Amino acid sequence: MSRTMAKIVTRLRSWRALVLLVLLGAALVNPSLSCVYEQTGTVLCPQSTLRCPTGWKCAKFQDVCIPDLCGDGIVDLGTDEECDDGNINSGDGCDSECRSEKCGNGDVDEAEGEVCDDGNKESGDGCSKDCRSDETCGNGYIDIARGEQCDGGEECSADCRSTKCGNGVANTGEECDDGEETDECDIDCTFASCGDGRINRTRGEMCDDRGESAACDDDCTVVSCGDGKTNRTAGEQCDDAGDSETCDGDCTIVQCGDGRTNTEAEEECDPGAGTDFAGNSEKCTFDCYQTACNDGITNIAAGERCDDGGTVGGCDSNCELARCGDGVLNSGLFEACDEGSMNGEPGSGCTIDCRHETCGNRKVEFEEHCDGPVSATCDEDCTEPVCGDGLVNYLAGEECDVGNPNGNRFCTKECELPDCGDGTRDRLEQCDDGNKDDDDGCSSTCRSELALQG
Repeated sequence: MSRTMAKIVTRLRSWRALVLLVLLGAALVNPSLSCVYEQTGTVLCPQSTLRCPTGWKCAKFQDVCIPDLCGDGIVDLGTDEECDDGNINSGDGCDSECRSEKCGNGDVDEAEGEVCDDGNKESGDGCSKDCRSDETCGNGYIDIARGEQCDGGEECSADCRSTKCGNGVANTGEECDDGEETDECDIDCTFASCGDGRINRTRGEMCDDRGESAACDDDCTVVSCGDGKTNRTAGEQCDDAGDSETCDGDCTIVQCGDGRTNTEAEEECDPGAGTDFAGNSEKCTFDCYQTACNDGITNIAAGERCDDGGTVGGCDSNCELARCGDGVLNSGLFEACDEGSMNGEPGSGCTIDCRHETCGNRKVEFEEHCDGPVSATCDEDCTEPVCGDGLVNYLAGEECDVGNPNGNRFCTKECELPDCGDGTRDRLEQCDDGNKDDDDGCSSTCRSELALQG
């Protein structure tokens, strides 16, 4: 049936219904009209005393006469009936023209609360699937298919997006709103920043205690000694990501005697608290060097009786107390020789007072280089003065001689006494930067000027 024909039928039905209502009203006002029906041949409705005029029918479930099939309770094929509920009332799912009042029929049934009906039950096309919204913001209906999160009320924005944080729209009072946590916006709609007290894992934060804490560094990473970040709240004194010249790997300032050997700080070992009164251990001196006889440090823990670094006559080179006849040549006692118990024996070449049998007789004999008083050209053992021969010859310009041609911390290889500022870290010096200036990390007395790192 064409749309034009459908409109004509609809109007006809409306006219018939109007005529029916007029007739019914007349019958109630003037009972004699019913008689007219009886005289003209009428249809008596089976469930009432209502008589319908010739050509009309009784509605199946309503005391009313109907001019056609709509209202007989049967959906008649070949007609435009979509439904037939046995009455000609609207608003009960089937209207007075036997058209369905369900959403999606293309007719706006206001009695059913419809505000639109586009002939389908799909939302997002200008009419909601229940036909109760034209899907415009502000109509009081939340159209989810249109992206609305609200529609009306103080907490609803002008675009029907909720003003609540997380809706993806930065509303009044919000610094940002990305709909979720991002590297620029926290989940509470504030700009993301390390130190704001909110952990933002999207930007790599592992913690955030609004600054340094015992568990969190000020860069929002978990505290860990060795991470290169000094966290004093966690008890770190320094952190150079491992041993350095000024910091131990356990994040404490380098200190000889702390029990940690730090080779970056030029420690050869670390005696800890030590085992003798001076703080030495069997294998390590109190200044964190390997124990060695003639290093100038008497290490009782290592069994040394003495150690003068070879510069004083009271101690032999084996770190035993010196005496003529002990078999150890000691230039500090002005010994020219020492054959032990053979001293003074014929052929030993050494007198009982540790002098060469020929050296000192002022005659150059045997393998002597010279023989006479000690001079710039003659050592006391009648040999030519040589730095490193273990004999200190002051007249030859020597200040010391440890018998080591390479020198050590107690006597340089030029046989000069070590001096602060010579660029070599010597005995008891903490540093030596080659000058005697202060405030450059090493003081004028060669003491470290290091301060706690922050």
